[in-house]
Amino acid sequence: MANEECAHCGVLITEWSTVAKRDNKIFCCPNCANAHVSSERASAETATG
Repeated sequence: MANEECAHCGVLITEWSTVAKRDNKIFCCPNCANAHVSSERASAETATG
């Protein structure tokens, strides 16, 4: 696999057994995937008032 970085924390992914994919993005672990989704949701809520 190509060298990929986590879309949330930016760490270089070397262990593919823990990778999570959401919204066509790659995360190093489920925790980063969930944190990214939560931050996106909070941003959307802030923008709408």
